[in-house]
Amino acid sequence: MRVSYEPPLFDDQLAASLLRDDEKAFSEIYNRYWQRLYVFALSKLNDETGAEETIQTVFVDLWQKRRRNQIDNLSSYLYKAVKNKCIDHIRQRLVKDRHEEFLLNTFVDEDMGTEELLALQELKAVIDLSMKQLPEKTREIFKLSRLDGLSVREVSLALSVPQRTVEYHLAHALKVMRGCLRDFIVFGGN
Repeated sequence: MRVSYEPPLFDDQLAASLLRDDEKAFSEIYNRYWQRLYVFALSKLNDETGAEETIQTVFVDLWQKRRRNQIDNLSSYLYKAVKNKCIDHIRQRLVKDRHEEFLLNTFVDEDMGTEELLALQELKAVIDLSMKQLPEKTREIFKLSRLDGLSVREVSLALSVPQRTVEYHLAHALKVMRGCLRDFIVFGGN
């Protein structure tokens, strides 16, 4: 029985094959780079779960955007993509931490009773759940606008999207948030 030997492809050949929807090329890229990229992400995030999610997102993006990306240097492209996703992850973690701190500073009173503390914890859980229900782009726009305090124009410039797109995503986010938080809305009046 004769075994055929195929020499390993170079990165530029793999990138070119990826443009032609070659799943074997994608698998080879994944197998070749996953461990190295994971170690790199872990060194930046110091969070195993965050590093794994970051690498998975990079590879999903690589496949989904395979026809749109011009990849001249596969290794550089992947490391830059991981670096950018790590920055996004850290930014999201900081926003979440600021949001939690804001809730605690705003609502926690020294005289607050057990019932109020439980209600605050429940409110925080509902807010976190409602944020997770938002599509990624909508969540990102909502955080930049409502938690970071950027204007529609500033969000538009930061994400390189039209202002109407930002407005659309904000309207969608607010609708979802209102739906999730309707049990916590206090109606005024007699």
